[in-house]
Amino acid sequence: MKSIIDNFTYIVFLGYIAFIPSGPYPIPILGTKLDILLGIILLILVVPKILQLKNYYPTVLLMSLWLYLIATFLSVIFSDELLFSTGQWLITLGYILTCFLAPIAAYHKIQSFRTALLVIATIVALLLISQAIFFGIDNVQRIYLGFDSVSGSSFNNDVNTGANESIVDPNMTALGLMMTILFYLPNFADHNFSKQTKIFEVFAFILIIIAAIVTLSRTAIVSFILSCVIASLVLVLDQNKLKNSLAAIWKSVKTISIFSAFFLVIYILFPTVREVFIDRLLGSGIQEDSHRISIMSESIEIFQSTDKNIFFGKGFFTTNPHNEILRNLSSSGLIGLITFLVFLSVLYFFIVRKVKSNYWLSFSATSIYFYIFIATQTYGHTKSMWSAFMFLLFFYLENKLNTSNTRDAIHNIKLTPEKLP
Repeated sequence: MKSIIDNFTYIVFLGYIAFIPSGPYPIPILGTKLDILLGIILLILVVPKILQLKNYYPTVLLMSLWLYLIATFLSVIFSDELLFSTGQWLITLGYILTCFLAPIAAYHKIQSFRTALLVIATIVALLLISQAIFFGIDNVQRIYLGFDSVSGSSFNNDVNTGANESIVDPNMTALGLMMTILFYLPNFADHNFSKQTKIFEVFAFILIIIAAIVTLSRTAIVSFILSCVIASLVLVLDQNKLKNSLAAIWKSVKTISIFSAFFLVIYILFPTVREVFIDRLLGSGIQEDSHRISIMSESIEIFQSTDKNIFFGKGFFTTNPHNEILRNLSSSGLIGLITFLVFLSVLYFFIVRKVKSNYWLSFSATSIYFYIFIATQTYGHTKSMWSAFMFLLFFYLENKLNTSNTRDAIHNIKLTPEKLP
């Protein structure tokens, strides 16, 4: 019976993570969206493992999480919009519990999980590219995953009014696609896979990068590049021997060169896409940023407006300045921001920095950490952020497996919780 439940949980989990590279793709079922329904089912399946958290994760990480939950709950109690903040806090709690509990249920299938995620991302990429070809790959409009593809101005109007639910915000799609590549890197670097698998991986990477580019998402592309550079520097500086440092530098150069080659080829083949993306990065996009700067400034004014807002914020999730730091500050006050930064720090030093069983696992963990941190400074999406943190916890548990087992045994050995810590 237990194996049946575990297998069902894994299948539901695959359905849940399918909406990471696609974003919240609008598939209605049973009166709600499929991604929400799968999230609820998955949470119900993994909640019984909540008492096992202390057996898998560092106590200091769990303590920092509880402090953050308490701080944000206080911002709910003192919220100017109590019902709205309560609902948003419960939704976020669901993301957090899934983030921490799902890796416990599925970490022993990490290799197949990565492969499944790459296949899903490749399918999403093909859908986006097909739409791009249909509308013209050199079309100056952005391409949106969904039942139709529309121009940016039309999309923005629909989003603001909530009228168009048949498409996905391209930033969410691009964010998930590029994060999939970073998560898959340990498999890509594994020499035990066949030549056919390597060919598929390279083909998939190219398709995913093309798909991310046609969304014209500055946030995803820039965050991806910067996170790879930062991760490379961090791992080089970590080495205490010259020989190891030179090896790390060589791996970093190869990694950045490969991704740069992918981008370069795509930009050469599609000059109009290149010009539009550069314009969004340096021209019209900067003009669009005036709105983001305005709401960021407004969030600071909200924080400063009353003593209550300074300590507890306006109310959990009542502001959205497209910046996770400012959102915590304005929505949950100083206690919310401080506990959030403490959690991020603990996550880095007690999870990311502990992933050292091999270079590529460490590179993936470090790059995803900085990827989501950079991305959430210009774009806010709660589920994407906690999905990234979930990936980090997967790396942490996989690292524990790698320190006591060979990579060949990872498919066959499932450690009990008592053996993991």
